[in-house]
Amino acid sequence: MAKIYRKPKIWRTNSIGLIVIGDAPMIIEPQKRRNKSQENAQKRKARPTPAESELEQILNSLNGGVLKGLFFREWAFADKWILDFFFHKIRLGIEVDGSVHSLPSQKQRDREKEKACEEWSITLLRVSNEEVFGNREELLEKLRNAWRFASQRFKDSVYAQLES
Repeated sequence: MAKIYRKPKIWRTNSIGLIVIGDAPMIIEPQKRRNKSQENAQKRKARPTPAESELEQILNSLNGGVLKGLFFREWAFADKWILDFFFHKIRLGIEVDGSVHSLPSQKQRDREKEKACEEWSITLLRVSNEEVFGNREELLEKLRNAWRFASQRFKDSVYAQLES
């Protein structure tokens, strides 16, 4: 009975630079880069704030659920930032701001995130917890205005040209 040679899926060698004719080809596997913001987004997605949960229910129920599946929860971008909600179709990000956003250190981070959103051509809408739990019609009007503005801005952006 003849032996059957099976080629290994990946050849490995510890002797970089010491390859001899007849040696197996050397393949160096790239290391997976860990993105901390994506890991944090996954953790935050599992534990939303009450206001984030409420806004998600509102968005999913609008017009019979027309927005369901059109947005990402806890979307990470630029290897640093996370948006609470992101509508990729028109590049609209929504942040739900609780009381922590009144702290000076958080205000500075918010300004940096807004600048990053601007650089990534993302329209950013900030809504407070009070707005989410407050007057529903005022919240919906604010969302509609942001949607219109982001849609127009998207049409004029390089991203719209890439999709066509």
